[in-house]
Amino acid sequence: MNDEKKEREQQQKADEKRQISALRSGHTGAARSALEEIRINGRASMLPEIFEMLLKTHNQELLKTGSALLNDLKVKDAGHYFIDALRDPRFQPIHKILVSACWQNGLEFKGELLTFAEILISENYETAIEAYTVIENNLGNISDKDTLLLLDKLQKGEATAEEPKKSLISSMIAVVRDY
Repeated sequence: MNDEKKEREQQQKADEKRQISALRSGHTGAARSALEEIRINGRASMLPEIFEMLLKTHNQELLKTGSALLNDLKVKDAGHYFIDALRDPRFQPIHKILVSACWQNGLEFKGELLTFAEILISENYETAIEAYTVIENNLGNISDKDTLLLLDKLQKGEATAEEPKKSLISSMIAVVRDY
């Protein structure tokens, strides 16, 4: 049994190494195949490599395939990879893809609502709408303390925002108050 387990682990490491190489190769066919493999049997630990590929590629097919994988992701321990990438300024060019995936994949982000509030306040309107949706979808069962912190952040952001973001932030404040 131990030998089988070791063999499976070695095979998985070899598969991951091959997939990483394919994602980094810049070759559309190889990267697309790696993404499909990751979709079927990948681990959340592969997400940073997918984020890197999305950041570096200009290929619309790879952007679409990678985004679809992130949107459909159902691995519970994957959320922190998204948050780490959203906090890393290098990934700002793909924030819209990442934030959109955060509400589409249904992962829980209620412990990170301040991060999404910052995105709502500071990012472009399209990305802000995606962050609005993440916050809205994660408001259930947050503590009174977290609610107050979120309201404070949003109110401060609203005070300096210009239209149409000011209206969006104001709407988010009303939604948070209603919870």
